[in-house]
Amino acid sequence: MMSDKIDAREERLRRRAWALSWLAYATLYLGRKGFSVTKLAIRRGLGVSEGALAAIDTGYLVAYALGQFGSGWLGDRVGARRLVGWGMLAAAGACA
Repeated sequence: MMSDKIDAREERLRRRAWALSWLAYATLYLGRKGFSVTKLAIRRGLGVSEGALAAIDTGYLVAYALGQFGSGWLGDRVGARRLVGWGMLAAAGACA
């Protein structure tokens, strides 16, 4: 009987962890797509050249790729939970 309570609790925690992970990833994904969606409006409204927009986009993608390598290295040292938690907070701050 006690085992059933523990199993039900673990199942709820797993579902909650899955839902929070999915929500966090969806939020991060939508947050990083903002620039590519607004490039045309930036070009028209601010008069930024296509070359400048391409350079900004390239710089972002290079930083993103380097961040992937860095997060792998950091994840090995601090652990996945801390890395994801702090990474989400940092990404939320950057998007804000």
